[in-house]
Amino acid sequence: MFFCFVIYLSGVFVAILVLYLTQWLRFNKDLATGVYHGFVVLCYVMPMFGAILADGYIGKYKLVYCHNINVNYMLMKHLKFEFV
Repeated sequence: MFFCFVIYLSGVFVAILVLYLTQWLRFNKDLATGVYHGFVVLCYVMPMFGAILADGYIGKYKLVYCHNINVNYMLMKHLKFEFV
């Protein structure tokens, strides 16, 4: 989600999303504006929801450990390491 937030802040995503919704998906301008604003709201709300979930329910160290395992697994899968 952080990647989406960085793209949003760069301003590139604003033009691309609105053009994609209006020209490719044939949304009218009102609906495209609503989808865009919904995306902006999610960019700000999801990090707060993730922080509440991580700090309050999962625990800081367990979350870091699980995230590390998940990232390492995806990296090894992407680099095509074979598991014994």
